[in-house]
Amino acid sequence: MTTTMAGTFSFSEELHTEFAKLSGDWNPMHMSAVLARRTQSGRPVVHGIHTVLRAMDVFAASSAGVPLPSKLTVRFPAPVYLNDVIEIHKVDSPDQLRLQARVDGMNTADLRMVLSNSERSSVDFGEPALDAHVVCRELSLAEMKDRSGTVRPASTLNEINKQFPNAAKWIGVERVAALLCLSRLVGMECPGLHSLFSGFTVEFPREATPLSLQYHVATADDHFRLLKIDVHGLGVRGSVEAFARHPPVSQTSLKDLSALVKPKEFLDQRALIIGGSRGLGELTAKLIAAGGGCPVITYAVGKEDAEHVAAEIKERGANCETLKYDVRAPAAEQLKSLSKPVSQLYYYATCQIFGRRTREFDSTTLDEFLEFYVRGFYDLCAALRESGKPGVSVFYPSSVAIDERPRNMTEYSMAKAAAEILCADLNRSWPNIHIETVRLPRLQTDQTSTVAPVENANSANTILPIVRRVQGFRF
Repeated sequence: MTTTMAGTFSFSEELHTEFAKLSGDWNPMHMSAVLARRTQSGRPVVHGIHTVLRAMDVFAASSAGVPLPSKLTVRFPAPVYLNDVIEIHKVDSPDQLRLQARVDGMNTADLRMVLSNSERSSVDFGEPALDAHVVCRELSLAEMKDRSGTVRPASTLNEINKQFPNAAKWIGVERVAALLCLSRLVGMECPGLHSLFSGFTVEFPREATPLSLQYHVATADDHFRLLKIDVHGLGVRGSVEAFARHPPVSQTSLKDLSALVKPKEFLDQRALIIGGSRGLGELTAKLIAAGGGCPVITYAVGKEDAEHVAAEIKERGANCETLKYDVRAPAAEQLKSLSKPVSQLYYYATCQIFGRRTREFDSTTLDEFLEFYVRGFYDLCAALRESGKPGVSVFYPSSVAIDERPRNMTEYSMAKAAAEILCADLNRSWPNIHIETVRLPRLQTDQTSTVAPVENANSANTILPIVRRVQGFRF
């Protein structure tokens, strides 16, 4: 496949925010580092339509006289992150114009265009329709089915021309506005809050179209949660494909967990739970609280999540404390904020596990995993060991990925295997520490929850026996 590079660009924070204003797409998976960590990407993702329009703008800047497309098909095979360097490649194709936006050689957006001799048009669609109280809709799949509506441009012709002058000159500013409306349709309207833009196909008809983007959900698949949405207006006609992601995982309530634990089973025990603001850490905190213990749950950035868990525990008459803690910073200084010593440690610290892959092995990714799963853990254990307590009982969650070796998880599996070796050697060398290491199956968490649910979703049955062993260990 012969390609020619048409240019490069990258997405700064400023450019990213400007696009959100231009499109009206403020979906948290794009704009909030705290909320985006509860998606599988783990961090904010650049709007797919932003990549498309930047690619078209870069190409058009150096390709004067290219005919107007009569049809545009786009797919988004991989995410783009802030500050990524994007290369725009023109792929040789006998019957269409094909562009690819690549990061480290990986295709992140694939554009295929059928060219025609149609005339470009310029239609004034009026004043922007977006106000300061824009809502990112959170709809159930049932509410999405057969849904119809209208999306009007959030910016003026001049504002769009300023951001994408070459693309606007090539295909017409109203069609650029239509693509901007596709972003807001998926990210804010339907599916809305828990959306994932898969791709779209639109034609550029010669006849007049409505001065706003009209949409109708044609199909909604119950199993894969894939929506096909018909769109018409602002010089385009076609369909959009988007997934309705599962919402962030809600762990079992303390009220329900109380039925599994004896009221005084963990009475007067204090446990430090790294990463206790959500996921398995949240579940562990509730189990200990249900048994009369006091969990100290930590957070790195999710203060509101931690306070929400603590409030639920306290409302049931149990004890709970919160502590800001970053495993990448020295442990001893941070532990000075503890009100009292702890006798147990649960280490659920994690960084982004799943993400875009551009090569079979990435040493930078391995270093990040080692920082979280090995160095951070060792530093914390060493600091607790010196805290003056008789001993600390610890749970370190390993993974069946070491055995199963799933694709694209080489660095993760290597780091977890290294951590197991560290745990075994610390058990052997340090008499005042005891570490339980368990290779957990794939349980339901934010990072494992995709468009298809995890089969082994009953996390409490897996975690409770571990909690009992750790809390019950005596030196």
